[in-house]
Amino acid sequence: MRNINRRTWVLALVLCTLALCSGNPQNAKGQESSLSVPQHFSVVPAYRRCEPAEVKFVSMGHQPKEAILAQVTIENRSDKVIAAVKLGWRVYGDQEGLKISISSCAAPTPSAEVFLSGTTPLIQLEALGPKETSHIAIHPLPVPIPADKTVFVDRAFICVDDIKSLTANKYTAVVFVSEIHFDDGTRWPN
Repeated sequence: MRNINRRTWVLALVLCTLALCSGNPQNAKGQESSLSVPQHFSVVPAYRRCEPAEVKFVSMGHQPKEAILAQVTIENRSDKVIAAVKLGWRVYGDQEGLKISISSCAAPTPSAEVFLSGTTPLIQLEALGPKETSHIAIHPLPVPIPADKTVFVDRAFICVDDIKSLTANKYTAVVFVSEIHFDDGTRWPN
């Protein structure tokens, strides 16, 4: 039941994001060259409840216009304290990206084409304990919602320049925790 509610929520979030990105067609004509890619681009977290940490939310809010994604919220799902993480993102076709974002950990990974990908440098966290959440974002926080901790980074995770090579098709970027450094010296994946 929770899985169905979560999937419904994710799809509703994506639809709202797409609706907000479509903008006013009359105003879009003058801005078409600079906004054509972001208008056809959505960002969703990869829901991986089987992994030791997951991206709970992606927030776009009040961020610089060159930023596509400037804030994520991660949750420590392990029983260890997390000292640092790397985040990754992959860009798929719109429908393939949505399927991948909600696919089960046990399911085989779909063989969808990855158009672009990227990772962050190692981001030091302030000892993120079990079940705690942390915003990782540019300053000021684009969407000031509650979390246990907040860590600021110098650059947005995905910027217009990162995706400018994409054509005018619709795309979905899936954001995930790609590496974890625990404070006991262990790492995931090992």
